[in-house]
Amino acid sequence: MAFALVVQSHAQKQNDMRLTVEYLASQALGGRFPATAGDTLASEYLVGKLRGLKLKPVVKGKKKKGFYHDFTYGKTDTTQRTTHNIIAVLPGKDKQLKHEYIVVGSHYDHLGLGGQGSGSRRPDTVAVHPGADDNASGDAVVLELARHFKKERLPRSIIFAFFGAEEQGLIGSKNFIEWMKQADDRRINLPVDKNGIVAMVNLDMVGRMRDNAMSVSGTGTSSEFKAMAEQAAQQTGLNITCVPDGYGPSDHASFVAADIPVLFLTTGGHMEYHTPDDVPSTLNYDGMQQTLAFAQQLISRLATMPAT
Repeated sequence: MAFALVVQSHAQKQNDMRLTVEYLASQALGGRFPATAGDTLASEYLVGKLRGLKLKPVVKGKKKKGFYHDFTYGKTDTTQRTTHNIIAVLPGKDKQLKHEYIVVGSHYDHLGLGGQGSGSRRPDTVAVHPGADDNASGDAVVLELARHFKKERLPRSIIFAFFGAEEQGLIGSKNFIEWMKQADDRRINLPVDKNGIVAMVNLDMVGRMRDNAMSVSGTGTSSEFKAMAEQAAQQTGLNITCVPDGYGPSDHASFVAADIPVLFLTTGGHMEYHTPDDVPSTLNYDGMQQTLAFAQQLISRLATMPAT
């Protein structure tokens, strides 16, 4: 009976992740370009999931808008866009460690219809770039991590962040870091400043696992991280490649630039990357289940390491 329940639980998690990917990477969302209708729909979907888990908002007195961290980018009136990060907090249960935070993040935006200058690998093709692996896969795993840790609360607090405008230059995560540097009395359930963040775990393109293999970057940004990653891999049967450097083309780079230790999880690139062919049917959902198990182990270790 216990084995059957575990199998059922795994099947449910995979199905939940599949449904998230299929929605975020649907043609109806149009590739989730910042400040478009698809961006709004993606945001509303993520906020609905976080509210359903009864996680804490981060902006005072805004009801459901309390999960939105808005920002504007662009150099001129004609290029400016206003979008947002989607952020929620799960308070820790330890009286001391709950004042230290781990950010678990992924970006939810993508390339929209592609075209020249968009970053598409087919710049002459104007079509929906669904972004199933990049990065609906990361979003789906982060939602499952939030659901898991809501039931099994950890000593440290966790910030679950879905960053906007990553494809435009890590803009959402950079704005989050700047926000954390400034005094802002609208901010609630967050550390007083960036120094309260002890680690950031970023999931970007985790949907195409091959040969049980995953890359874990940033293992040199803290003396404890390599051992933690190897222990988590041993527990979950993954073959990991540890990369000491914390810089890279995703949102964790914004945190390491602010002297915050990072770990970046990815299953790597493929021919469908940044094309209209990055669709839900190409993802390895068994592999995403393995990524989820690995991330659970890793975050649990981060949340119980000695006080900084």
